[in-house]
Amino acid sequence: MITVAKAGRIVGVLVVSASLLSGTSAFAQTKWPFVGKWALDAPKACEPGSGPSDLFLTITDKKLSYYASECVILSKRRIAKSGDDAYRLKLRCTGEGQTSQSELILGLLEKTEERSELLVHIDPVAWSMTGYRRCSE
Repeated sequence: MITVAKAGRIVGVLVVSASLLSGTSAFAQTKWPFVGKWALDAPKACEPGSGPSDLFLTITDKKLSYYASECVILSKRRIAKSGDDAYRLKLRCTGEGQTSQSELILGLLEKTEERSELLVHIDPVAWSMTGYRRCSE
């Protein structure tokens, strides 16, 4: 006969075992470093009532939201092995009546004494690059 306490231990072992097999921790998930609100002209643009909202990019674990479009993250792959974070994303974007698939590279240059944290947003097809600064929460 399995007691409630014994069943609880079995479930706990199964959760930890499944998380180890999948390569994730059941107790401490690492936050994706890009999550948050970013602006082209931060910190000035981050102030309430400072100007048009087309200067902003909001990133969650699942999507990137721009002024007139939203991109769902289909996949993300880390491309930096050490130091600053960099990821290559595959996206499905919708906006202004259009839907498309694209790729994007995001790189994070960490805050130093000389500069604030910088998000580098690279379109690998057009080789256009945009820099965003994190808005404080």
